[in-house]
Amino acid sequence: MITDHVTRGPAAPDPRRILVAEDNGINQKLILRQLALLGFDADLAVDGYEALACWQRGHYALLLCDLRMPRMDGCELAVAIRIAEQAGLRAGAPRTTIIALTASTWGEQADKCREAGMDGYLTKPLQLGDLNALLQVWLPEWTDNPPARGTAAAASNASFATDAGNRAPVDVRVLEALVGSDPAINRSLQRQFQLSAAEIGARLGRACAGRDSLRASEQAHKLGSGARAVGALPLGALCAQMEVAGNNDDPDALACLWVMFEKELAAVNRFFDAVEPAQDEGPIVDNSTAGSSGITA
Repeated sequence: MITDHVTRGPAAPDPRRILVAEDNGINQKLILRQLALLGFDADLAVDGYEALACWQRGHYALLLCDLRMPRMDGCELAVAIRIAEQAGLRAGAPRTTIIALTASTWGEQADKCREAGMDGYLTKPLQLGDLNALLQVWLPEWTDNPPARGTAAAASNASFATDAGNRAPVDVRVLEALVGSDPAINRSLQRQFQLSAAEIGARLGRACAGRDSLRASEQAHKLGSGARAVGALPLGALCAQMEVAGNNDDPDALACLWVMFEKELAAVNRFFDAVEPAQDEGPIVDNSTAGSSGITA
């Protein structure tokens, strides 16, 4: 069973169950889909507070934890869990393996995550092969078999680099490499990205117009992760440039990049709007703002 909302956690220990702490609507669906392909059940929490509550109630084989979340971030969550474990608040329960999820350069985060008690990391967007390899390390007794449901090894290990000469707004192979080639699932993720991109893009535009560099950097970071996940690589690259410009407090550079961003986002939307809907595609449901304000990394 895949859950796409916060659950109460399993009633008894389940070594095949994983807790995911992630407030990014696109990343939530990607991770849950990938875990299902690998044969694992998962519960989802949209921020650190909800993840801590789920952890206190349930027994999980592993926690996949986003670093940047509202209310309680990933490192704060890890510290809270380690303190509770040391205090014996869950007597008899094994130590929980905690894996960080980050879209940032890991070298900048490594020391802080280790000090918080985390055991490892994965870079977003998650490649299916990387996730499978990590689960084989930490849960070897449950990952002897190849990925379920006919996932091709070539797809699970695929990676795609941004090419300055390739100006196609979207590379659909990227999303297929992450979650497989089911047209209904992929189209649903694409549509959700469009909804989230419209909301976050509006906030990004207001920040650029108001010369609010910090806010612009935050919004560009949120959107960039989702853009790269759905294969909108040029848009993701622009978001990365805007994040850097915001961090450098350069509102003039942000203003120039915003013009390029608007054009690129429009091209991405035209591309997705032209995709033929899957026959069993349901209505658009935007869960990307549950517990937060959009896609985050």
